[in-house]
Amino acid sequence: VTGVQTCALPICLGRSAAPEPVVKIYAYKVLLNHDATKPFEERLAECAAKTLPERLTDHGSIKLRLEDFQRRNGLLELNFVSLRLGSAPVRVAEDRPAAEITIGDDEFFGEETACLYDPASRYLVTQYNHYGPRISGIRETLRYGENGVSHGYEFVPKLHPTSEARIRGLGLVSRVEVSFAIPDLGHSGDDLSVGESIELARAHGAQRLDIVLGSRTGLVIGSITDWLVKLRRLGGHEDAAISKLIVRASEEEDGPRETIDLLADRLCKDCPLPRTGRRVPLEMRLRALREAHHEWSRRRAASKCAPTRLA
Repeated sequence: VTGVQTCALPICLGRSAAPEPVVKIYAYKVLLNHDATKPFEERLAECAAKTLPERLTDHGSIKLRLEDFQRRNGLLELNFVSLRLGSAPVRVAEDRPAAEITIGDDEFFGEETACLYDPASRYLVTQYNHYGPRISGIRETLRYGENGVSHGYEFVPKLHPTSEARIRGLGLVSRVEVSFAIPDLGHSGDDLSVGESIELARAHGAQRLDIVLGSRTGLVIGSITDWLVKLRRLGGHEDAAISKLIVRASEEEDGPRETIDLLADRLCKDCPLPRTGRRVPLEMRLRALREAHHEWSRRRAASKCAPTRLA
């Protein structure tokens, strides 16, 4: 066929090359559960002052703890570690069968998640690790009780500044579409006024629950805004709990309507990392977090003529 180019792909019979490591980075706003809840940095320092065994918290098949805590240039550099209590991976090669990895009786296989906290803006910049400590586990391990009151922290996913400005300027919301990923939701959706629907979906083994709210004349802006805030906070409980969150709205009642994808518009950055071995060193992951924080802070300052921190 004329005008069509073909390309011969080389066939490699050698060993498969592992993919280059890439770290995905998200940002969250840290909110206190109560006025009397300790500042986030104070709670982190309190955990770091304990011995390693004292920091451990149980989460079913894993234990989790704050492993590293360091102050640098006004930021807090953190590393959370999970200890796998159940089944373990095996050692395997393309030309050899699977074999057990021998470790000590007092040792576990573990995963790590690095974070960077900015006390001035109360933003937490985190490495996403699908198999390691996730934002929901970090939230639970920092929860504490005092004088009979349970204290904790909410992690609200950060949106791109342009998306946040659009949402703040909305005068009419005509449609909201949300999809809950039932297996990842847990009990985080109990306060969303759709608890019975979620329980029914879970009882019948449903993988997803879709909810659509729509009105040509517009939904009640105060109530729907409060609901959107709860949904955004739910995304800080578990990254995969909500698989779709779309808003159809306009700034004025008779103005043009636009679609805002609150998941696609999340502040996110993929940072490639140089290959150094099977484990990516903590300092290398922290460097990627610092670069993301600096980039987002600079972009925020340029768009709002505000101080240079992420705010």
